[in-house]
Amino acid sequence: MPFNPAVREQRFVLDHVAQLADLAASERFADATPDLVDAVLEGAGAFAAGEWAPLARAGDTDGPKWTPEGVKMPAGYPEAYRAYVDGGWGTIGAPGDFGGQGLPFVLASAVLETLGAANMGFALAPTLTVGDHIGDHGRPIEVLRRRINQRAVQVDRHRALSGRDIGRDHRQRIAVDVAIVS
Repeated sequence: MPFNPAVREQRFVLDHVAQLADLAASERFADATPDLVDAVLEGAGAFAAGEWAPLARAGDTDGPKWTPEGVKMPAGYPEAYRAYVDGGWGTIGAPGDFGGQGLPFVLASAVLETLGAANMGFALAPTLTVGDHIGDHGRPIEVLRRRINQRAVQVDRHRALSGRDIGRDHRQRIAVDVAIVS
Protein backbone atom coordinates (compact mmCIF):
# COMPACT_ATOMS: atom_id res chain seq x y z
CA MET A 1 0.00 0.00 0.00
CA PRO A 2 1.50 3.38 -0.98
CA PHE A 3 2.25 5.96 1.68
CA ASN A 4 0.00 9.03 1.61
CA PRO A 5 1.22 11.90 3.79
CA ALA A 6 -1.39 13.70 5.88
CA VAL A 7 -0.51 17.19 4.62
CA ARG A 8 -4.04 18.59 4.80
CA GLU A 9 -4.54 17.31 8.36
CA GLN A 10 -1.16 18.63 9.47
CA ARG A 11 -1.91 22.03 8.01
CA PHE A 12 -5.21 22.11 9.89
CA VAL A 13 -3.48 21.32 13.20
CA LEU A 14 -0.71 23.85 12.56
CA ASP A 15 -3.27 26.56 11.74
CA HIS A 16 -6.02 25.87 14.29
CA VAL A 17 -4.32 24.13 17.20
CA ALA A 18 -0.70 25.31 17.16
CA GLN A 19 -1.70 28.78 15.93
CA LEU A 20 1.24 28.92 13.54
CA ALA A 21 0.14 32.32 12.22
CA ASP A 22 0.72 33.78 15.69
CA LEU A 23 4.24 32.35 15.72
CA ALA A 24 4.89 33.67 12.22
CA ALA A 25 3.80 37.13 13.37
CA SER A 26 6.84 37.27 15.64
CA GLU A 27 10.17 38.52 14.33
CA ARG A 28 11.85 35.22 15.22
CA PHE A 29 9.59 33.14 12.98
CA ALA A 30 8.68 35.71 10.31
CA ASP A 31 9.94 33.34 7.58
CA ALA A 32 7.17 30.85 8.41
CA THR A 33 4.87 32.24 5.74
CA PRO A 34 1.88 30.18 4.61
CA ASP A 35 3.56 29.46 1.26
CA LEU A 36 6.76 28.28 2.92
CA VAL A 37 4.88 26.09 5.42
CA ASP A 38 2.90 24.51 2.59
CA ALA A 39 6.11 23.88 0.65
CA VAL A 40 7.76 22.26 3.68
CA LEU A 41 4.77 20.01 4.40
CA GLU A 42 4.35 18.99 0.76
CA GLY A 43 8.09 18.52 0.27
CA ALA A 44 8.41 16.41 3.41
CA GLY A 45 5.47 14.31 2.27
CA ALA A 46 7.00 13.74 -1.16
CA PHE A 47 10.39 12.95 0.39
CA ALA A 48 8.86 10.51 2.87
CA ALA A 49 6.80 8.78 0.17
CA GLY A 50 9.66 8.60 -2.32
CA GLU A 51 12.69 7.92 -0.11
CA TRP A 52 11.73 6.52 3.29
CA ALA A 53 8.47 4.62 2.84
CA PRO A 54 9.90 2.24 0.20
CA LEU A 55 12.63 1.21 2.66
CA ALA A 56 10.25 0.21 5.48
CA ARG A 57 10.00 -3.43 4.46
CA ALA A 58 13.77 -3.82 4.05
CA GLY A 59 14.24 -2.36 7.51
CA ASP A 60 11.77 -4.88 8.93
CA THR A 61 13.20 -7.91 7.16
CA ASP A 62 16.93 -7.13 6.95
CA GLY A 63 17.36 -4.73 9.85
CA PRO A 64 20.56 -3.04 10.98
CA LYS A 65 23.54 -5.20 11.94
CA TRP A 66 26.25 -4.44 14.47
CA THR A 67 29.75 -4.82 13.02
CA PRO A 68 33.19 -3.92 14.40
CA GLU A 69 33.11 -0.86 12.10
CA GLY A 70 29.75 0.30 13.47
CA VAL A 71 26.12 -0.17 12.52
CA LYS A 72 25.51 -1.54 9.02
CA MET A 73 22.15 -0.37 7.78
CA PRO A 74 19.97 -2.18 5.22
CA ALA A 75 20.48 -1.33 1.56
CA GLY A 76 19.27 2.17 0.69
CA TYR A 77 19.26 3.51 4.24
CA PRO A 78 22.60 5.37 4.16
CA GLU A 79 21.64 7.04 0.88
CA ALA A 80 18.19 7.99 2.18
CA TYR A 81 19.68 9.40 5.37
CA ARG A 82 22.20 11.37 3.30
CA ALA A 83 19.27 12.75 1.26
CA TYR A 84 17.58 13.73 4.55
CA VAL A 85 20.71 15.61 5.67
CA ASP A 86 21.43 17.17 2.27
CA GLY A 87 17.79 18.25 1.93
CA GLY A 88 18.00 20.15 5.21
CA TRP A 89 15.08 18.27 6.77
CA GLY A 90 16.84 18.06 10.13
CA THR A 91 17.57 21.78 10.21
CA ILE A 92 14.02 23.13 9.98
CA GLY A 93 13.63 23.95 13.68
CA ALA A 94 17.32 24.60 14.43
CA PRO A 95 18.45 28.19 15.00
CA GLY A 96 19.82 30.06 12.01
CA ASP A 97 22.95 30.97 14.00
CA PHE A 98 23.92 27.28 13.88
CA GLY A 99 23.12 26.70 10.21
CA GLY A 100 19.48 25.82 10.75
CA GLN A 101 16.43 27.28 9.07
CA GLY A 102 15.09 28.94 12.22
CA LEU A 103 11.49 27.86 11.65
CA PRO A 104 9.11 26.94 14.50
CA PHE A 105 9.77 23.60 16.16
CA VAL A 106 6.13 22.66 15.63
CA LEU A 107 6.81 22.61 11.86
CA ALA A 108 9.90 20.44 12.41
CA SER A 109 7.68 18.13 14.48
CA ALA A 110 5.23 17.84 11.59
CA VAL A 111 8.11 16.80 9.32
CA LEU A 112 9.22 14.15 11.84
CA GLU A 113 5.64 12.94 12.10
CA THR A 114 5.50 12.48 8.33
CA LEU A 115 8.83 10.65 8.26
CA GLY A 116 7.74 8.45 11.15
CA ALA A 117 4.48 7.57 9.47
CA ALA A 118 6.43 6.57 6.35
CA ASN A 119 9.06 4.50 8.16
CA MET A 120 9.02 4.54 11.95
CA GLY A 121 12.17 2.47 12.38
CA PHE A 122 14.16 4.80 10.18
CA ALA A 123 12.64 7.95 11.67
CA LEU A 124 13.97 7.01 15.10
CA ALA A 125 17.45 8.31 14.17
CA PRO A 126 16.42 11.94 13.63
CA THR A 127 13.75 11.71 16.35
CA LEU A 128 16.30 10.57 18.94
CA THR A 129 18.64 13.30 17.77
CA VAL A 130 15.97 15.93 18.42
CA GLY A 131 15.35 14.36 21.84
CA ASP A 132 19.06 14.58 22.56
CA HIS A 133 18.98 18.27 21.62
CA ILE A 134 16.00 18.99 23.85
CA GLY A 135 17.26 16.99 26.82
CA ASP A 136 20.91 18.02 26.81
CA HIS A 137 21.41 21.70 27.47
CA GLY A 138 24.95 21.14 28.73
CA ARG A 139 26.39 20.67 25.23
CA PRO A 140 24.16 22.76 22.95
CA ILE A 141 26.73 23.54 20.27
CA GLU A 142 27.87 19.92 19.94
CA VAL A 143 24.28 18.66 19.87
CA LEU A 144 23.18 21.26 17.34
CA ARG A 145 26.15 20.43 15.15
CA ARG A 146 25.14 16.76 15.28
CA ARG A 147 21.55 17.63 14.49
CA ILE A 148 22.36 19.93 11.61
CA ASN A 149 25.19 17.92 10.08
CA GLN A 150 25.55 14.26 9.24
CA ARG A 151 25.38 12.46 12.56
CA ALA A 152 22.54 10.80 14.31
CA VAL A 153 22.45 10.74 18.09
CA GLN A 154 24.72 8.69 20.30
CA VAL A 155 22.61 6.38 22.41
CA ASP A 156 23.31 5.79 26.09
CA ARG A 157 23.02 2.13 26.97
CA HIS A 158 22.81 1.30 30.66
CA ARG A 159 24.35 -1.90 31.93
CA ALA A 160 24.88 -3.22 35.40
CA LEU A 161 28.15 -4.87 36.34
CA SER A 162 28.48 -7.83 38.66
CA GLY A 163 30.42 -8.11 41.91
CA ARG A 164 31.14 -4.99 43.93
CA ASP A 165 29.67 -2.77 41.17
CA ILE A 166 26.14 -4.10 41.60
CA GLY A 167 23.65 -1.27 41.69
CA ARG A 168 25.99 1.32 40.23
CA ASP A 169 24.92 2.99 37.03
CA HIS A 170 27.43 2.51 34.23
CA ARG A 171 26.92 4.07 30.84
CA GLN A 172 28.44 2.88 27.64
CA ARG A 173 28.37 5.25 24.68
CA ILE A 174 27.48 3.63 21.39
CA ALA A 175 27.70 5.72 18.25
CA VAL A 176 24.80 5.26 15.89
CA ASP A 177 25.78 6.86 12.63
CA VAL A 178 23.58 5.70 9.78
CA ALA A 179 24.98 8.32 7.43
CA ILE A 180 28.48 6.92 7.31
CA VAL A 181 28.32 3.16 7.83
CA SER A 182 26.83 1.47 4.79
